[in-house]
Amino acid sequence: MRPSTAQQLAQTDLAPPIPMGLLRSALFSASILPRGKEKEAPLLNNVPVRIDGGALGGTLLYSGPRLTQRHSLVWQAVICAARAAGVGDNDRFLVPADQLLSMIGSAADDQHQRRRLWQTLSDLSKAHIAYTSKRVDYAGTLVSSVVHDTKRRSKDETPTGWLAIRLNADLTPYLSDEVLFNDLRRKARLGKNYLACWLHDYIATHKVPPAKSVAAIRTECGSTTKQLRDFRSRLKAAMNHLMGGDEALVQSWSLDEQDRLVVVKKAETKVKLLPIIRHETSATPKKKSWQEQAATAARERRAGLNL
Repeated sequence: MRPSTAQQLAQTDLAPPIPMGLLRSALFSASILPRGKEKEAPLLNNVPVRIDGGALGGTLLYSGPRLTQRHSLVWQAVICAARAAGVGDNDRFLVPADQLLSMIGSAADDQHQRRRLWQTLSDLSKAHIAYTSKRVDYAGTLVSSVVHDTKRRSKDETPTGWLAIRLNADLTPYLSDEVLFNDLRRKARLGKNYLACWLHDYIATHKVPPAKSVAAIRTECGSTTKQLRDFRSRLKAAMNHLMGGDEALVQSWSLDEQDRLVVVKKAETKVKLLPIIRHETSATPKKKSWQEQAATAARERRAGLNL
C-alpha cells in the first residue's frame, strides 16, 4: 500500500462501481438480524436469490452467511478503498479500520464497531455468488481474503489498526460493466434504516423506477416483516427518510390506488452499460489485439450514463 493511501481515501469520491443486478436483489437483505443471533443463522447453500433483472435479465445463486445492508455498505467501502489504493488484479491492499468505519458512518473509535467490522468482512470472504446476465458471468466470493495487519508503523499505533484485504481478481470485469456508481456517503447517512438503504440502491439503478406493489417490494428486499400492513408502514417511513437532506435521492413519491410504490421524481444517478458483450471469468484470458483494445476504450468513454 502506498504511504498516502489513507489520505487518498479521505479525499476520494465515494462512488464505487456496484453491479446493478445485486442492488436489485435480496442478496443484501433489508432486515436486521437480532443482536447476538448473527452467528446462529444457518449458512445458505446454492440458494436462488430473488432478483428484479428488468431489461438486464439475470439469475443469482448464493452460498454463505446471511447478508444484510451492513454487509452491502462494508463491501462498497472496500471497493472504494481498493480503487483509492490503485491495486491491480488480485493484489492485497492495506486500509485503516477506522477509515472503513468512517466511510460507512460508524464510530471509528468504538471497539464494538471494530469487532463488527471484522465479522462483516469475515462474512464477505465466505460469501459466494454465481451471477449471470446478458452482459456478465461471475462466480466467486465478494472478498477473497482479509487479515489483521499486525505490523506497527508508529509507537502509538495499535497493531490491529490496519486490515489487509484482497478482492477476487475476477471481480474486475464484473465491476466494469452493468454497474451503478453509487453515492456511498448518501447511503451511509441513512444509518440503520436498512429498508431505506435497500431502496436507495434499487431506486438509484433506474432512470424511472417501475411502479411496484408493496407486496413485491417486501419479497424482493428480503424483508422478514410478516404483516403487509407493518411493512407498508416501514416502507412509507423509509421513503420519507430518502427525501431528507440537501442531496436527497428521492424528491417525490406516492402509493397509488393499486398499492404500488411510484417514485415520481429522483436525483440524477450514474450507471455504466457497455454494448452487450458478455464478460466471463476465466483463468486464462485471451489477449486482445490493439484494434480490440481501441474499440474497448471507445466503448468505455461512451459508457457513463446519467439516469
